[in-house]
Amino acid sequence: MDNNKREDLEEFVIHSIDDAIRQKHIKVYYQPVVRTINRSLCGLEALARWDDPQRGLLSPGCFIKTLEDHSLISKLDMYIIRQVCIEMKERFKQGKNAVPVSFNLSRIDFITCDVFAQVEATLKEYDIPRDMIRIEITESMMAKDAIRLSNEILKFQKAGYQVWMDDF
Repeated sequence: MDNNKREDLEEFVIHSIDDAIRQKHIKVYYQPVVRTINRSLCGLEALARWDDPQRGLLSPGCFIKTLEDHSLISKLDMYIIRQVCIEMKERFKQGKNAVPVSFNLSRIDFITCDVFAQVEATLKEYDIPRDMIRIEITESMMAKDAIRLSNEILKFQKAGYQVWMDDF
């Protein structure tokens, strides 16, 4: 992608994230987590996809870094956890089985907001048990401000969440 197109896409992402969330152009896609021993489904990973009416499907590589670079990623991440909880609550309401869902948190989430409080409030709002949500962080996240981030991650662990290291 040439520089002009890249800059145009970055501007679009920065100025459109709120509308994309409001208009539900951001979709949650679930990737199965399967036990290799018996090939049984043991969970799902929630992944964000941006399906813009004019630009089409944007890959995460087109918007995640821009959102992080401009400290906007928490808007996306909190939207994803909310959508996961809404969908999980609906499954429970319909009497369907549900498996734990993991979702990614960015290092920026821990800096720009009280991510623990926001996740807790969302789960409480939809009455989702903590053991149904798995927090994924990237290994590279721990390279910067490791002590502070370790303390924040410890909050999740002490509250009963599983925190996974993603090799993203």
